Amino acid sequence: MCSARSHDRTSAARIRDAAIDLFGRQGFGGTTVRQIAVQAGVSQALVIHHFGDKKSLRLACDEQVVDELFAQKFDAVQMDISTMDRLVRESVPESPPMRYLARLLTEPGNVGDVLWDKMAEGTRAMFEDGATGVRTRPDPDSDAQTQVMLSVGLSLIVFAPHIARGLGAAQMDATVLMRAHASLMRMLTLGAFELDEQTQRLYDDYLAHVANTDERGSND
Repeated sequence: MCSARSHDRTSAARIRDAAIDLFGRQGFGGTTVRQIAVQAGVSQALVIHHFGDKKSLRLACDEQVVDELFAQKFDAVQMDISTMDRLVRESVPESPPMRYLARLLTEPGNVGDVLWDKMAEGTRAMFEDGATGVRTRPDPDSDAQTQVMLSVGLSLIVFAPHIARGLGAAQMDATVLMRAHASLMRMLTLGAFELDEQTQRLYDDYLAHVANTDERGSND
């Protein structure tokens, strides 16, 4: 009995990994259960046995990709150079999990909704708990902060071909990704703008404008 359960877990993992790879390459809509079964080396019936249908399999893939991504970050109680270097190198867009993220989050319809929401939950928890030793500055709109932080981070994956081409590279390999991450880190930690008097005034005026707009909207 234990041997059978072990085999089930192994076959389920093979199916899930095959689905992550194929969904990332072909999209959810462009991938069939038969293709997943063939790549995993199992029957279509076994795919259905483990996951029920293709949508449920996709949700299991979402869970696996997000868990792996944030487990790496939460394992690093205090971020250091070697940990940062490893995490960046493991995040190259051509790796199956990153390719899965880029493809599913940009596929038409609501295919990527659950995946995005799980990523947002992980992003909020990662910074609020200080699991990486890095905390964000307090923001009066923490929901917007989470969404923007997530979108900025994922932009290096989603727009990888354009970023690589703009930096004179054939693809977003680890070296190019590290260069892009360094620029992102400078912007997030040091700021992208010189805070002169005019910029400060524009910043203050815009925040006041947004606050007034929100207040008017809540009173409508």
